[in-house]
Amino acid sequence: MSIASYLPAYTDVFVGRRDDYAIQLPNGSYRRAGRPLTNANLLNHLLGRQTYGTYVMDDDGQCRFAVFDADTEDGIDRILSIHDRLAAQGIVSYVERSRRGGHLWIFFIRPVPASWVRAWLLPIVQPIWNSIRSKTKGWAMAR
Repeated sequence: MSIASYLPAYTDVFVGRRDDYAIQLPNGSYRRAGRPLTNANLLNHLLGRQTYGTYVMDDDGQCRFAVFDADTEDGIDRILSIHDRLAAQGIVSYVERSRRGGHLWIFFIRPVPASWVRAWLLPIVQPIWNSIRSKTKGWAMAR
């Protein structure tokens, strides 16, 4: 099975909108593309040729997942703390290391309003997240 055959499933999970996306620049920052996301873009991303960022929320303000990005020296430790708090409540989450810290992912069975996700997760993560908020450019979780 080719990577291209996975594009529909990948898009269903990770792409909220196709009308725009972000391109990672050589310095690690991102800039808005200002044009539609194509299957060629997604294929290049999956093949590791270029890193793109997609919108978490769709046009209706719903999302299929939540992600936390902690790009600090102790980011992976904080992500693991959030993971443990979620696990204690029976919530499945997935942790991955990144170059500068870590990410935590929570996937939903179907799209849910992003405002609900934020209201639900904020009390769980706020005690941990607040201590790094001032060190980062803001929240990775959609407001």
